[in-house]
Amino acid sequence: MKNLLTATSLSILAVLSSQVEARTIVSAGTRCFQIGDVIPGGWDRTLKIKMQQALSDKPGQIVHVDALELGFKATNPPIQYANQLTGSATIAPPNDQLPGGDQLQISLVGTSYGNREDISKNGVFSFDYALRLDPKTLAGPITGYQIFTPFSNGQIDAPISQAPLDTQLQPISCEGR
Repeated sequence: MKNLLTATSLSILAVLSSQVEARTIVSAGTRCFQIGDVIPGGWDRTLKIKMQQALSDKPGQIVHVDALELGFKATNPPIQYANQLTGSATIAPPNDQLPGGDQLQISLVGTSYGNREDISKNGVFSFDYALRLDPKTLAGPITGYQIFTPFSNGQIDAPISQAPLDTQLQPISCEGR
């Protein structure tokens, strides 16, 4: 009888422990980041990311994210842009096989219409970004690229520029953004 009670107790404990709520690592909500350093006379770029739901320590969890990249350059006249991006986020060990703890990994892709400071050449920008952030501080690198493909009179030209992006993201306040 004692063995039956012990086995029953262990079974109940196993069921209860499997139902324990996963620990939240990154909560849902909107976060803003400075992309690289702000250089006087150069670009001031920010990234606003909205996570639809929280990420927990549950392995393999994926959540949807949307983002808005904003850029401003204080020239005369000023130049500004807005790029819409979408993607996913997960908590996982580093993909580069370097030592370190789990990262908040976010992938973002997007497309935008505009020009590269030459209003006679409009076209489409394509973006592909990978973020690897510390889940506690939310700071870390953003790596990726953007490609500009001009078109005119309904004809697509060959891509004329490919700009790499490999810099740091720093969390900033979303107030007023």
